[in-house]
Amino acid sequence: NKIKVSQLAYITELLTKYEITGVAASPATGTLFEDDGSHALLSDKEKALFHTQVAQLLYLSTRTRPDILLAVSYLTTRVRAPNDLDKRKLSRVFKYLNGTKDQAIVLGGSSDLAVRAHIDAAFALHGDGKSHSGLVIKIGGSTIMCKSSKQKIVTKDSTEAELVALSDMMVLVLKAHEFMQSQGRGKKAPVLYQDNMSTISLVTKGGGKYRTKHMRVRREVVRECASNGDIRVVYKPTGQMLADSLTKPLQGTLLRGMTQGIVCNYQRCVTGVR
Repeated sequence: NKIKVSQLAYITELLTKYEITGVAASPATGTLFEDDGSHALLSDKEKALFHTQVAQLLYLSTRTRPDILLAVSYLTTRVRAPNDLDKRKLSRVFKYLNGTKDQAIVLGGSSDLAVRAHIDAAFALHGDGKSHSGLVIKIGGSTIMCKSSKQKIVTKDSTEAELVALSDMMVLVLKAHEFMQSQGRGKKAPVLYQDNMSTISLVTKGGGKYRTKHMRVRREVVRECASNGDIRVVYKPTGQMLADSLTKPLQGTLLRGMTQGIVCNYQRCVTGVR
């Protein structure tokens, strides 16, 4: 059996309240993370409204609309001093929702209850040089958690960025696995999918000469879990890495394919029960 979960009434309420007209083909353009600092700051009244709207979209994105999570995650970093450009980026998210109100997330449909997680990172996307992490956790083919967040530290290359994402997100994957074990279902070690072969080599075979202890610790934490059989780190091509849509503003067919892979069972969307 499958269940289709949506927040159509909530989305409709927001679109009506803010008088949203027009539609957008994606939640954000390819320049989501760009800001040259030349745009005027919003007034105090506009700033308060901006903060409220971002919080409302964050509530939506973390429950049934992971396709807007990347854009909303970025906008949460702008609530302290939003400008006209941020306001336009927020408006695009609303217009995207206006054209995709009926989209829902599908749960159920598989007896394989192993925890499988897609973990990805986009290197140095933010203006301060920090990278962005993404996570999609699936159980029984259904997505139970998505996360998109700015990394806390600056990394020197994409391999380090992927390592930071892997070590941070692994904690959430293990918690999901522990929950399944408490239900008497967690027999198989969770699978962590990665699309960076260098990072996989670091956490399964060792190597790498980091000049800072914190990066060595991150590598060894993941490596120890992999060596003990607590997790399995498996390669997944970038074209099949669902978390890719939570780390960079994809467009067109690629965005739609990744979104369907996240919100629906397996790779194709199925009609569920309302």
